Amino acid sequence: MRIAVAGATGALGRHVVAQLEEAGHEAVPLSRSTGTDLTAPDAARTLPARLEGADAVIDVSGTNVLSSGASRAFFGNVTRTLLAAEREAGVPHHVAVSIVGAARVPVGYYASKALQEEIVTAQEGAGGCGTARCCRGPGRGWGTRPSTNGSPRHL
Repeated sequence: MRIAVAGATGALGRHVVAQLEEAGHEAVPLSRSTGTDLTAPDAARTLPARLEGADAVIDVSGTNVLSSGASRAFFGNVTRTLLAAEREAGVPHHVAVSIVGAARVPVGYYASKALQEEIVTAQEGAGGCGTARCCRGPGRGWGTRPSTNGSPRHL
């Protein structure tokens, strides 16, 4: 499979890329250091070409800004940009990595991850990419959530 990884060179992203490649998949790194800035003004225009032929996008992007307003702006913009580019490129699956209990702690960085979950969940309900999932890290709900057709989707 050809799988794009947003945040591919970060703390989690580099491990996701390594695991994908070890499993025989083609990882497409999406990060500033590989020439793809998800926050750039032209990202919505340039990103679909990077996603051509991808079977899925795994979003492990992040920001070092912890304030609620700035981190919500980051995750809101990046998530919407990724999902729109995926629709345009015909990418059928989206996985967003989140934080256990983010929706229950509506402050700071947690509020931004909860916003990301809301956007991804709404995308699936709006007939966007085939499956859109939020994986919430070790603990309750880790690794799988049923798709709209009832079959589980695993990382």
